[in-house]
Order: sequence, then C-alpha cells, then structure tokens
Amino acid sequence: MNKKQKPTKQEKIEQSMQTLPDLRISPFLPIAKINKNSKLYKNFVANNNILERKTSWGKIQIRNRLLTQYHSDVLSGIMALKNKKMFFLENRDVAIFFSIYQLSKQMHLEWGERNKTNLIETILEIRDLVITRWNNQGDLLGTYNIIKDAKYSNKLDMFGIILSKEYINFFVKEITISFPETHKKMREKVKGRGEGLIKATINFFITQQTNQKIELIKLLETIGYPINTDRQIRNAKEILNSNINLLKEFGIEYDKKTKIFTYTEQLNDIKFLPPTTIIATKK
Repeated sequence: MNKKQKPTKQEKIEQSMQTLPDLRISPFLPIAKINKNSKLYKNFVANNNILERKTSWGKIQIRNRLLTQYHSDVLSGIMALKNKKMFFLENRDVAIFFSIYQLSKQMHLEWGERNKTNLIETILEIRDLVITRWNNQGDLLGTYNIIKDAKYSNKLDMFGIILSKEYINFFVKEITISFPETHKKMREKVKGRGEGLIKATINFFITQQTNQKIELIKLLETIGYPINTDRQIRNAKEILNSNINLLKEFGIEYDKKTKIFTYTEQLNDIKFLPPTTIIATKK
C-alpha cells in the first residue's frame, strides 16, 4: 500500500474502533465480572496491582485495575457511535464527546439512571488502566492510558473522554480495525454464562487471516482466561462446547474433539486500517 492510500491520522481515529494488539492480547479480561475473592485478583493485589501476560503475539503488562470484557464493549461502543463529536487538541490528545443515551442504545441497554451511572463508572474505570506492551521480538511498543480524562460538557450537553496522546501515538502506528455490525451482533447474541470468554474469542479471531488455527489452551493463554486449575479449564470447555453454533455465526469453527479452533470466514463489516504517521491538516 502506498502513502496515498494510507488514511490520515484523523481519518484513522475517526474510522477505527480498536487496535489489533488490544484485541489479540487484550488488556480486558475475558470475564464478565471481577471476583475479589478469586486467585487472579488476589495475585494482582499481591503483585502491587500488576498483571503480566506473555504470549506468542507479544507481552502485556496491566497496572492499577483489572478490567473485563464489558469495559472493552463500552470502549468499542463509543468508537462505533456515528453521532460522536471528535476534537484534535493542540497537545495531541483527542477529545470525543457523545450522548450516554446513544451509547446505551449502542450497547442494547435499557435506558435508566442505573445503566447511565454504570456506563459512566465503567468509563472512569477504563481511565484508571495503565498498559505496557512488547511485541513478540521483545521490543517495547509503548506505555499508555487509553483514557486520560472523562467529564461532562455543559456547553455541548454531552459526556466526553480524552484519549491520551500516548495512546493516540500507539493507535496510529498500529493496524486498527472497525467492526460495527459484528460488535452489534455480539451485544445482541452473546449473553449469559461465559459471555466474556465467547466475546474475547470472537475479538481475537476477527483480527486474524482466515484459516488461522489455534489450540484451546494457547487461545485461553493469549486472551487471558484463567487456567490455573483443572476446574477453570473444564469450565472453559463447557462454555465453548455449548456455544459451537454461535461461534460459527462469527466464522469460527471449534472442534471439541481435537480442541482446535479455525477461523473459516471473515465477516463482511470487518475493515482494517494500516499504520500511519501522517498528521492531519488543521482545519
């Protein structure tokens, strides 16, 4: 792809939902809720609120908070909103303002004070997260907060987040992905027991080339599903076995005998945007 075909920095941010590294080795755990009595959480606290994972796609270190697949859904939901207002600031941060009501519709949530408060709290929790990444050669890719700040604007009558310049720098240098219809379909169809694991599995595979194969344990290690005990592995197998037909709807075949996944078909709405360091012209 030549330079003329590359999106500008502004186009890339406006048209993307997440980076490939954030879906392949996600900083968001493939679970629906953090259990503070779990071994995972206790180890996180004992390690000074740091969680580190190493995979064949690279290494990630998460600090300050453990976040869930729901947090990932909210972030993708914000980026998928069509009526959001985006401002490119002089200090290279990017501000995004949007309606919490529209976000709740995007997330297929019933509108009410409880869900409104929960969405805002979820955004504030994403703000607390600090991520450090290395590629599979051991090169440091960057350390960043995704959200630098979050607040309500009386002038715009909208809620807003500020994406940090460190995250924006990482964002524009990586391949990014847009998947609005797939995101919507996940919110509509993936519910109940194990939804975090199923969504994380889908998020991982939509970043891959078709015919990508991966064995069960390697996938669980990559997406960060806890597999410290036989019970946890057995639980993952039960969830996946009961969702084989649902995974097929997202182009993913799972053979429960061989324990191998195959990505057979890329969904029509998946769009990849290449890395760029081109700075958008100021208006």
